[in-house]
Amino acid sequence: ADARRALAGNGLELHYQPVLDMRQGGFGSVEALVRWNHPLRGPLAPGAFLPAMAEAGLMPDLDRWVLRAACGAVADWRQRHLPDLKVAVNLTARSLEDPGLAAMVTAALEESGLPASALELEITETMALLQIQDPASILAELRARGTRVAVDDFGTGYSSLSYLRELPVEVVKLDSSFIRDLGRRPRDSR
Repeated sequence: ADARRALAGNGLELHYQPVLDMRQGGFGSVEALVRWNHPLRGPLAPGAFLPAMAEAGLMPDLDRWVLRAACGAVADWRQRHLPDLKVAVNLTARSLEDPGLAAMVTAALEESGLPASALELEITETMALLQIQDPASILAELRARGTRVAVDDFGTGYSSLSYLRELPVEVVKLDSSFIRDLGRRPRDSR
């Protein structure tokens, strides 16, 4: 019931994590991260509330809310003072199974005025491999509409690099476990 109220009211908020561009200096994009400011429990990270939203069947509504809010905010920032800013939005497995996903993305872009080239849609490696019937065709449709597609948390599952060639993705984000201890163990440097 609380999750439904959060979606209907103003309980959810987006935080924007800057993505640094080491070649250009500074940042040119942000990643939208949803948080729930629960009236009794305070700010909640996704791990604390996404299972409840999934159980209540609210993930499509949450994805739609995040996508619309992120596109709207970034379109506004682009008009005001950051004309080249881009945004990354995570998609859930439920969204990738929805035949109306491409239409939902298009509607959010049109409503906000954000160009498709300024939107990056992220899926997790596990989602691409295990949960979706045909991720390549779904992702290809999104790319055909002008959005960028990324695989997030690569290395947490059991995929191989050869599988990435089959997916129409432009960005691969390695899981932090790959680089956390880089350079500390001699065998990792080989």
